[in-house]
Formats: sequence, C-alpha cells, structure tokens
Amino acid sequence: MNIYKMLPFLDREEIDKLVEKATDDELSVIPLKAILPFASSKTIDRLVVEEFKKTGTIKGSYCAFASSKAMHEIVLYHIENDFGTLPNSILPFLDSADVKLLFDYSLAKGDFEKPEQSDKDNIVLKFSKGKKDDSDRIFVNLSKDILKKAKLAKEDDDDDDDDDDDE
Repeated sequence: MNIYKMLPFLDREEIDKLVEKATDDELSVIPLKAILPFASSKTIDRLVVEEFKKTGTIKGSYCAFASSKAMHEIVLYHIENDFGTLPNSILPFLDSADVKLLFDYSLAKGDFEKPEQSDKDNIVLKFSKGKKDDSDRIFVNLSKDILKKAKLAKEDDDDDDDDDDDE
C-alpha cells in the first residue's frame, strides 16, 4: 500500500513513528518533508531545534511547520552560541522581534552578505491592509526591466489616446 496516501488517515502516534523513521536515514521509508504537515507541533518543534543544534543549519521548508516558539529558540541558540548559519528563507517564519534580534546581532558582528546584482535590480513594494500587524503585509518584487516595460507600454497607450483626440 502507498504510505503517502495513508498519511491523512493515520493518528498522531503512527505519524510520530514515521517521523522517527524518517529522521534515521537508514530506516527512512518516506521523506520527512512529506510527513511534517501531519505531525504534531510538539514533534516538529523538537525535530527542528534538534537538527539546528546538531548541524548548525535548518531547512527552510521545515520552518513553515515549526512554531514561533521553536524558531525563537533557534534564533537565541544561534546568537548565544555564535553557532550555525541561518538561511534567508527562514525570515518569513520569524516574529518581528526575532528578525530584529538577528539584525542587531549581524550588525554588531559585521556579518552581512553583499547583495547580489539580481537583488540590486529588484524594487520591493510593500502593501498593507493598514493594520499595525506585520503578518498582514504582502511583499512584491518587481524587476527594473518589468517596470521599464510597463512604463513604455503606458507611454504607448497615452500616445495612442492623444492620436484619438485629434480626430
């Protein structure tokens, strides 16, 4: 039988058994990322924190399933022990207080990566519902090329409209 199709119907105990097998590479019958949506938050938090403390890295795909408490524990462990590397992909899953902690830590340490050219070619627009809560914001990246093409297209439309007025 296909284990993937069974996942939604398994109880927490069975899922936890699968999680334990998935964390052991030799016994793995199914990738951990396939099980995480069904695992308990307690189990996910334990795995994510253990992985970071053991390897010094964390997979961004696991962060979506970890609680803010676990993510905070990872940030504190990283800062207090000057240990590991946190990928940029975890930023959307951190509380604003944790992002500030990482920023202050990186600033004090002088540990900033230079932006790549592709980063410099993007403009970030922020849209908000007007609430103070940052979780409601939507971030959109627009490349300068796209903006230039949109501007040229608008100018062409304006020119066409001017021609219509002359008639």
